[in-house]
Amino acid sequence: MPLPSYVTFSDTLFVQEVDGELVLLDTETDYYFGLDAVGKAFWDTIEANGGDIEQSIVALLEMFDVDEAILRRDMAAFLRQLEEHRLVRTESA
Repeated sequence: MPLPSYVTFSDTLFVQEVDGELVLLDTETDYYFGLDAVGKAFWDTIEANGGDIEQSIVALLEMFDVDEAILRRDMAAFLRQLEEHRLVRTESA
């Protein structure tokens, strides 16, 4: 799956950090979703880069000692899961 260019977070999303992890709550559906430390790093980096996925990939490559292809694969899976639960919207350039 190719990576989208941008991500927009749902307007109905409540995010709370708990013990170094994130809990996401869609206030419209009452769906809870938990992110571990890696998911939190992805989330925080995307948020810090205004939803720009390429900028987020660059930032994450500087943070973690990981192969870029693996990071891109993991990011695609992460975004696909969030999008399936309507926690984010993705768009391609």
